Amino acid sequence: MTTKVYGIYGRTTAIVRIPTGSGKANIEVTFDRGVPNAGPNYRPATFTTNDPVVQKIMESNKLFGSLYKIVRVVRDDNDAPAPAKKAAAPKPVEPEQLEGITTKLEAIEYLKSKGAKAKDLKDDESIMKYAAKIGVAFPNLN
Repeated sequence: MTTKVYGIYGRTTAIVRIPTGSGKANIEVTFDRGVPNAGPNYRPATFTTNDPVVQKIMESNKLFGSLYKIVRVVRDDNDAPAPAKKAAAPKPVEPEQLEGITTKLEAIEYLKSKGAKAKDLKDDESIMKYAAKIGVAFPNLN
């Protein structure tokens, strides 16, 4: 079962008569509990239903999308689609070995050329972490 919350922004309450489509009857929907003031508590006046017939009538009305909108859809666990299978974890990528870089200064300059900031490369550990992050290693670093 799907529950839908419809809202009218900028109103605290509203009563809307919506034709059922047969031309002979209307449903009367009360939107309430809205907070129209801008700020942290701002929220639309809302109407909540899990009745699929009422949902269809409301969504086929010409006022849908202009006066009121869907602000939230809540699915019951019985309606939820089966969880997707997890993709296999990617195999770890072997870092590129940069054997020509032998000093800390060379390593820092290389990493800076790849976008590192000097403040990110303050000690040996941070240099190695950044190198691992971009997929390189310095096997001959002294």
